[in-house]
Amino acid sequence: MTPDPTSPPRRLWIVGPSGSGKSTLARRLAERLGVEATSLDDLHWEPGWVERPLPDLVERLRPITARASWVIEGNYDGTHASYLHLADLVVWLDVPISTTVSRVLVRTLRRALRGTPCCNGNRESLGRAFLRRDSIVLWAITSHRRNRRRYAKRLRGRPHVRLRTEAELRRWSRSVGLAAPDAGARPSATAAAPGPRPADDPRSAVTSRRS
Repeated sequence: MTPDPTSPPRRLWIVGPSGSGKSTLARRLAERLGVEATSLDDLHWEPGWVERPLPDLVERLRPITARASWVIEGNYDGTHASYLHLADLVVWLDVPISTTVSRVLVRTLRRALRGTPCCNGNRESLGRAFLRRDSIVLWAITSHRRNRRRYAKRLRGRPHVRLRTEAELRRWSRSVGLAAPDAGARPSATAAAPGPRPADDPRSAVTSRRS
C-alpha cells in the first residue's frame, strides 16, 4: 500500500532489530513533530529489570495512540496487533546483522562501563549483557533473521518504508526533506516529518511487497 504523498504522516511507528537506530530516529522525528517519542522498552521494563505484563503494556499505549500525532519505536508483538494499523507510516530499519550486532556490543559495553541508564532507568551490567540466556547481544544475533521474515509478512499491505543501507537512508532522507546523516552514522532525522514518494519511484524505499 502506497502512503498518500499529499498527507504527511503524523503517526509513525519505527521498527527494526536492536542496534538499528530506532531510538535515535524516533527522537529526532518526535522533536520535529513537537511530540514526545515513546519507547516500548521504557514502557515494558520496570525498575530492577522487572517486566511489565503485556496486557498492561498494551493498555498503557491506548491513550498515546489516541492522540493526533505520535512517534513510537519498538517491536513488541502484542502492541503491534493492537495498534500498528493506526500508524500513518511504519519505518522499518532493516539494517544488516553485521552492523546491528557491532552497535549493540559497543552500546552495551559503554552503558555497562559508564553506568548509563536505559529502559526506564535500568542499568546494564557485563554479566547481564554477556553471561545470561537473555543476553541482549545473544538476542541481537538470534532474532535478526526471524524478525526480518516477520516484518516482511506483517507490513505487507501497510504504508511503510524499508531502509536497508545507509545509502537508502540518505536517499530517503533527501526525498522527504530530511537532512541526510553522515556516512556511518546511526539512522536519524532532523527535519520535517516524512512524506514518502510513491512506491514506483526508484528513489523511494517505500514498498508493500514481501522481499
